[in-house]
Amino acid sequence: MCSYLSNKKESISPISTKWISNIPFNFDNEIVKIDKAINTVSTQRSSLGAVQNRLEHTINNLGASSENLTAAESRIRDTDMAKEMIEFTKNNILTQAAQAMLAQSNQQPQGVLQLLR
Repeated sequence: MCSYLSNKKESISPISTKWISNIPFNFDNEIVKIDKAINTVSTQRSSLGAVQNRLEHTINNLGASSENLTAAESRIRDTDMAKEMIEFTKNNILTQAAQAMLAQSNQQPQGVLQLLR
């Protein structure tokens, strides 16, 4: 023991050192307990790290799936929009053709009436 500690021990009253000597303390046992605690913490950290890696992998996969689903939905909507535009254009052409035929059929009786005048 260093001289500083031996001097301090001598200055402690006998009453206060009596209870210290009655405490059973084994450093080897305490070091074993600390080592077990460190091993337990390391094991738990490893387990939590593995779980975190699996969760991150799952999150990345779900993100990619969501992006693919959104892209597929967009393609379907775009296809439906193109189909509807084609249908609209076809109906518009048919309407204009029907109007042109009606206008022409209305002009023929007027032509006959003009001949009769």
